[in-house]
Amino acid sequence: MKNRLAAVRYAGALAVAITDDSRLEGVLAEVSDVRDLLADHDEIHIALADPAITTQARTALLQDLLSATGASAEVTRFIENVYHKGRLSLVGDIYEAFAEAVDGRLNRAPALVTTATELTPEDEARLH
Repeated sequence: MKNRLAAVRYAGALAVAITDDSRLEGVLAEVSDVRDLLADHDEIHIALADPAITTQARTALLQDLLSATGASAEVTRFIENVYHKGRLSLVGDIYEAFAEAVDGRLNRAPALVTTATELTPEDEARLH
């Protein structure tokens, strides 16, 4: 619960930092890419937490990884801040909370659609 609250706060800070609503989806995708990278590679967490590696080298590693994902300057600064606060393990929760914030800002609500017949691909696309 405590981690979820922290994630919501970080997500809220990111949402406030992105003032242009047209950029929200792109930023969400960038945070998703970072989340996926961290989730798929435990060795990244190990390297970023290794005290035998200098702080400068760990920060450079993180910057290289973020650059490889194509993260914007805003997302890079945000993730670096999360890392320096020792909260990198929250990136998945931050993504979820930020996705909710994006939906709220864009006046979207999740919905479950049940149909009597199978939808065509065109119909499915219109629902997204």
